[in-house]
Amino acid sequence: MTEGKKQKKGVQLTHSETKERNLLLKKLEKNGGFDRLKKSAYARLMLNGWRDEIKQHTREALNRSNGGTDSIDEITLDKLSATIVDNSVGSVPVLSIKDEFSFKIRQSCGYNDTDQQRQQQQQQQQR
Repeated sequence: MTEGKKQKKGVQLTHSETKERNLLLKKLEKNGGFDRLKKSAYARLMLNGWRDEIKQHTREALNRSNGGTDSIDEITLDKLSATIVDNSVGSVPVLSIKDEFSFKIRQSCGYNDTDQQRQQQQQQQQR
């Protein structure tokens, strides 16, 4: 079923960044922050009408694929899933929700802006 499915190219992390990311995830899971953030993000997306937008886009994709007939035989599940995922990720309100939850994640892990600034300065000095 994964034939023809394109692999998304994510951000390439260095070894130290991967290590830090894994530590943050463990910390979030340990203190229950991960579930809280996940529920909060879902609620925030619902308030912004994100789910309704995805439903509408899915209906449009189905209609385009079958030429307006009642049959959906012309579209594969992989193709429909890829269309939905691409649109879903791209339609998250960038500045409001993504930035808000980036801040909440740092806050839940005990990081603050001064920690981040210090790390950036250290990275710049190492280059």
